[in-house]
Amino acid sequence: MITKNEVQKALLQSIDDSLLAMGLRRRRSLVEEIALPVACFVAGAAVGSGLALFLAPSSGEDLRSDLGGRLRDFGEKAKSTIKRNGVAVRSGIQSSSRLS
Repeated sequence: MITKNEVQKALLQSIDDSLLAMGLRRRRSLVEEIALPVACFVAGAAVGSGLALFLAPSSGEDLRSDLGGRLRDFGEKAKSTIKRNGVAVRSGIQSSSRLS
């Protein structure tokens, strides 16, 4: 049996194919227009900051110590966030199960 989603997907594909045959295309949403450039910018900023850390004039020992400290801090923050969100999720599940 053909589902509604399969029919909609087939219709959308045929519309896109028809537009492409005429040399046209559908207008992309604002999110689609902005998402790729923003993602590229963020990735470039991350790579650039990483390179700046490694190329900064400091000794290797100082750099390793600094990076190790930052990674430890990040790990501790991630663990506390996961624990905090886990407690919130568990309490939400428990309260919703009481309502059922």
